[in-house]
Amino acid sequence: MIQSQEDPATTCPPQSLAELLAERRNTRQNQRRKSTSSADQAGKPWFIIAATVMILTTSTAILFFSNPESNKAQQTRSSQPATLPNAAAPPPPTLPAPPTLDSGAWRSGQSPILPLPVEITGQHFDELTASILTERQVPAPETIRLLEILNQFPLQFTGAAAIPPHPQGEASHPHLASLSIETTPCPWKPSASLLLIALRGNPKTACEVKLAFHAHPENVFRYRLLGSTTGSSPTPAASELPTRLAPNSVTLIAIEIESSRPGQALGELVWSTDSNPAPPLPIRHRVDAEPSDDARFAALVCTFALWLAGDPSGALDAEVIAALAREISTDTLSIDRADFLNLIARAIKL
Repeated sequence: MIQSQEDPATTCPPQSLAELLAERRNTRQNQRRKSTSSADQAGKPWFIIAATVMILTTSTAILFFSNPESNKAQQTRSSQPATLPNAAAPPPPTLPAPPTLDSGAWRSGQSPILPLPVEITGQHFDELTASILTERQVPAPETIRLLEILNQFPLQFTGAAAIPPHPQGEASHPHLASLSIETTPCPWKPSASLLLIALRGNPKTACEVKLAFHAHPENVFRYRLLGSTTGSSPTPAASELPTRLAPNSVTLIAIEIESSRPGQALGELVWSTDSNPAPPLPIRHRVDAEPSDDARFAALVCTFALWLAGDPSGALDAEVIAALAREISTDTLSIDRADFLNLIARAIKL
């Protein structure tokens, strides 16, 4: 007879009390093992961090004690007290500020002294007239020489004059030179004055002349020597300027001066002849003074030359020059001045 198989869960006999207690003890031991294993796994990251810190600390200590010489030097430097200097170091010497050039004019506050030439020569005026009258074209601006054009005309200024004393007190000895000036309103800049200077040699004897314009910085804002080539400094070396005044010669100079205090003294001309100081000539623009015919003609010459040179500092155009020329034109005008007015008229039409 064959017996049928039954489910083991239903066929196991019931456990005794001893077996139940033993099974409970085994269950508790298994639970303790699991909790201990979980705690060990949770503490592993912290153990790794602590071990890394210990390794770094040990390495630093080994490096520190393995180089005693550098440690001693460091301790010596740290043990030495900080020493303060007895006195502060002197500041570096202050260099003079370079002259300031503003639109072709020097600022008087930084460059109050302007050496002036005593002789002006050149043949550019002939080239100018040939270009306008013969070639019928306006010459290139860089070829214009204002002072050379101005010195083509014999002009006398009636504002003020100075004459050096006689050499060795001899009244019969001729004067070595004479200096005369005149100021007039600047045609191209109403806020400025035009200083016109005439330096004349005596009829017989040449002499060495040093001439300079000394601006008053408190009254003069800007100035410029018309017709000059401005570089990095308005005070070139004395050797660069001609100082020998020929007998019976005349040198004409024009300076544009912009005043910061109208009606006040603009400066003075300081000069000497043969190393002997001559009386300085003060400069003051009188608004109520009527300019002479020579001063007005000189202003026209300067305006025309600046227009040809393309000077951008003022309102210069053909209408301004034509108006000035009409004021100069008279029936009694000398031949050289009439020819110059004709030159202006031809140039305006080109």
